[in-house]
Amino acid sequence: MKTLNQIMFAVIALTLVSTAQAGNFKKNHPRRAEVNERVRNQRQRIHEGVKNGTMTKDEAKKERQDLRNIKAEEHAEVKANGGHITKAEQKDLNQQLNQNSKDIYQEKHDAQSAPVAPATTGTN
Repeated sequence: MKTLNQIMFAVIALTLVSTAQAGNFKKNHPRRAEVNERVRNQRQRIHEGVKNGTMTKDEAKKERQDLRNIKAEEHAEVKANGGHITKAEQKDLNQQLNQNSKDIYQEKHDAQSAPVAPATTGTN
């Protein structure tokens, strides 16, 4: 009986370890990693655009929503494919990210800019 319990414990432990490793692989899958890195980069560009005044808050809001939509699509594809995206899905996501990158560039270089706070003179 004790040996049976030890065997069952070993099987359960191995199952948990292999499941954890499989989940890690899927999370760090190269195709997903590339897409996720591009999303992070674009989020940073939007943040910098708002910070330096080259993007309005409304422009940033639209671009962030576009990125959320792309991420939602990526999550749906990952769920449908057991933790990874196919090459075709990666290509589609990259095309969407290419367009989003161009949109961010346009928003940062158009005539609109965020209002700049007036400078204080320091005299009362």
